[in-house]
Amino acid sequence: MLTIRQTQMDAFERHAAETFENHMVAHVRTFAAAHARVLGGSGVRHVVRLGMAHASRYGLTDGRSVRLYIELMFLFGSEFTTDPQLPWARDVLSAAGRLGGPATADRLRGKAMTFLDFVSGPDDEYEKAACARALRMRFEDLPSAAADLDEQVVRALRQLHPEKCACVGEPALLALLTRAADAARVHRLEQPQDIALLTGLMFTFGHGCTSDLQYPWIGATLASEPSSDRTRRLFAKLMTYLRASLSSVN
Repeated sequence: MLTIRQTQMDAFERHAAETFENHMVAHVRTFAAAHARVLGGSGVRHVVRLGMAHASRYGLTDGRSVRLYIELMFLFGSEFTTDPQLPWARDVLSAAGRLGGPATADRLRGKAMTFLDFVSGPDDEYEKAACARALRMRFEDLPSAAADLDEQVVRALRQLHPEKCACVGEPALLALLTRAADAARVHRLEQPQDIALLTGLMFTFGHGCTSDLQYPWIGATLASEPSSDRTRRLFAKLMTYLRASLSSVN
């Protein structure tokens, strides 16, 4: 009788995990090609591993479900499950234990597609237009009056991407503003423009973008030695990223 030892089973499982990881790294290079080029091979692999670990926490362990989870991370940010802009993700995953992995993945996919239809538009035209508007901005255009910063920021976001703002709603935008203010304090940024820029980054890349492995240029700039031009440098890097993103889809 053939006996398979636990060490052999462990080796089989490690091999299967490595094979899946390699498959997902290759998939991401096609699924999010421009973003993957910025991240580089090791960066993509780190995010894929993070996605595999996070998906398992919700009982998403079959290949199709894990693949979807990783795709959503690259679409909405690595912390998309707790983003105030995406309450549907939190709601679906809170019921994951009752639904099971494949059913949860199906519901997630449906909600994500509906959201993207509203936010991105046909052939991503809304997303491209928002990117083009952002590229016309100057650092000096960032909201800068402390007295009514919340109103200024919400108004600026609505001008930038009206379709997304209409979809996520003002309470979500104000929640981002609060999180941006908290992040600004952590990184010793004190000006209204600092908070406005961080809110815009969270709006664009997800509320966890300041520490997201997908956007190391954000975290590295914020962690650099405090200086008067740190926010300007972050704004310049954002513009560089957006130019690369827009050129890759045109």
